[in-house]
Amino acid sequence: MKLTQLLPCLAASLVLAACGGSDNKSDNNTNNQPNNQSGNNSGGETKGPLYLVKTTSWTTDDGIALHYITDTLNAETKFDESKALAIPGYTGVAIPEGANPDRAFYVGLNPKPVFQRYVVSNSGAISLDKELDFTNLGLTNGRALMRSAKFMSETKGYILDAKTLQIIEFNPSAMTITAKISLAALEESTLPNRWSIFPVADGDRFIATISYYDANWKSAAHTKAVILDSKTNTFVTDTSTECGSVSSSAKDASGNIYFASHDETAVSYYKGTGAFPPCIIRINSGANEWDDSYVMNMQNLTNDSRLAMTAMTGKGNTGYTLVLSPEAQAKLTNEVHFKSLIKNIWEFHSVDLTDDSATATKINYPHKTISRVQFGSFNHDELGDISWMFHISDDWGTSTIINSTDPAKWSDITSVPGQLETVGRLQ
Repeated sequence: MKLTQLLPCLAASLVLAACGGSDNKSDNNTNNQPNNQSGNNSGGETKGPLYLVKTTSWTTDDGIALHYITDTLNAETKFDESKALAIPGYTGVAIPEGANPDRAFYVGLNPKPVFQRYVVSNSGAISLDKELDFTNLGLTNGRALMRSAKFMSETKGYILDAKTLQIIEFNPSAMTITAKISLAALEESTLPNRWSIFPVADGDRFIATISYYDANWKSAAHTKAVILDSKTNTFVTDTSTECGSVSSSAKDASGNIYFASHDETAVSYYKGTGAFPPCIIRINSGANEWDDSYVMNMQNLTNDSRLAMTAMTGKGNTGYTLVLSPEAQAKLTNEVHFKSLIKNIWEFHSVDLTDDSATATKINYPHKTISRVQFGSFNHDELGDISWMFHISDDWGTSTIINSTDPAKWSDITSVPGQLETVGRLQ
């Protein structure tokens, strides 16, 4: 069942300069060392590929964000921490969609509500270009904002902040705020808590979900989709009461978008405290509402009803999900809290996204993973257009970047120190 609303756009063009923003390119904000991690460049202009690999080193309690620039990404690539851009804390990171002539990437600070724009020179040197401070808009924590943001292009990005119920439009190149859009009409009096994470693009449309919770943060089968036309800044909303607590998403070959619930949903349902099973719901490409004909019960992905969660894009109509290993499932009791599942006890599985009664097939990959997933896609200079995800070692000291393009041929691309956050191509 769903409830649909068509809401007028309440955007007011602000044309505000970034609070605290600057074109600061002084030596104090520049990594002057060549950032060629592979060692194949003598320090001159890099005309081939440049990749960004961002990890977190947990050698301190708060973590250290490490941003590597490399012109190769294979088993021979070496990652030198002394040549990485190091920022204290557990930060967020993003690369804009489409054209990126400045080889820019963006960092969301933690806990400050600040985005930083970094640019990469032809030789691979990183410079801090500008900052954008969201404090005056009532927003908090740049990492959290980055996770609820989508960089649609080099000049247009959106953040949906569920706490304040607003969408912020900003210009990533100029690092200015260009509009505010109120979502105040989406408040639910009986479900006062909410969150939003990992929005996606459907052509020129920005699509974000808001998951609703009760006063004690108990999950509810109540998810709103906010679908915004970036050309007009007008939006529609639609409510699904089939699934809640959605986070990650996947796309099929037609561009239809599948949103999946996370591990807390699976565990609470197993314990008998959850109101709904772990699930996947769909918005078809170009549509303005949830597809009511599609709801996947993720408990049915295996014949033994093991815990399952998340959706990740693969090749064509194939998506990926995580299923608890049989050994871990056998040890579960009703006393188990979901946080105890942040261990290497989840197995990668493939599934036909288009069939909501499909069963999952275990990927022939030797390592289990943690319940936090990181995945994406980019054009690899040697491998072509690929999808990727990661595996992290038991001590969280090393991550392996996996080529997940073909479910029958998963392979390791390279290993990098720390917990991987993202990998993408800047040039």
